[in-house]
Amino acid sequence: MTVQFSGQRPGAELNGLEDLHDDLMKADAEDVLVVGIVRRAKRVLNDEKDEQYPVVRFARVEPVLDDAGRKTVQQLLDQAYRARTGNEALDLPEVEGE
Repeated sequence: MTVQFSGQRPGAELNGLEDLHDDLMKADAEDVLVVGIVRRAKRVLNDEKDEQYPVVRFARVEPVLDDAGRKTVQQLLDQAYRARTGNEALDLPEVEGE
């Protein structure tokens, strides 16, 4: 199964990443933890390959920058990962110099 992401972005007011433009342009830009809403933009039906799949886009996205919020969202991500896969999320340390 495949789910593809559209390049379409939410409008400026619903795209909290806009405020991080300058930070994300830096060579050493850090990963950004976000909370978002994904909406199906379309269904692709390919008769030649006998495939069909959804294309989704972010309808809204907000960065989570404060420590308390990051901790809460990380816990939610880990719980959702466990519920979906039955596996524990890997605790990956931050790597310096990348």
